[in-house]
Amino acid sequence: MSKGQLAQFKRRFGPYEDFLSFKKEILNSPEFAQWRPAKMDPTGIVLGLLILGSLRRIRGMCHFDDMAELSLMDAAMHREFFSQFEKFRLANKHRKPWSRIRPNRNYLQIEQLEEEDDKFVEWMINNDY
Repeated sequence: MSKGQLAQFKRRFGPYEDFLSFKKEILNSPEFAQWRPAKMDPTGIVLGLLILGSLRRIRGMCHFDDMAELSLMDAAMHREFFSQFEKFRLANKHRKPWSRIRPNRNYLQIEQLEEEDDKFVEWMINNDY
């Protein structure tokens, strides 16, 4: 990767070396067994996209629908992975590189905004929009 690409990656997700460390640790963690690369994804691209989506959600306001749109994977899969990722992150927040993840100051508002979106969609469905 060029210096420019590394800088852009760091702005969006954090240091590239941290991403590689997260991926290696997650691959060896029993909590993430269901997301390990299989015959259909031997290179681990799906796992990488799930990790990047989780980092993006923590560092910026990225909804599960946005993550699904960008990765062409189901939003429910992102939500399920993120839930496990967040538990793992909080349990390991005292160790590097996990300690370097800095949530965006608006991080706590994400769930509130998604709930509002879900209610609006439900209202639209119920009112035949």
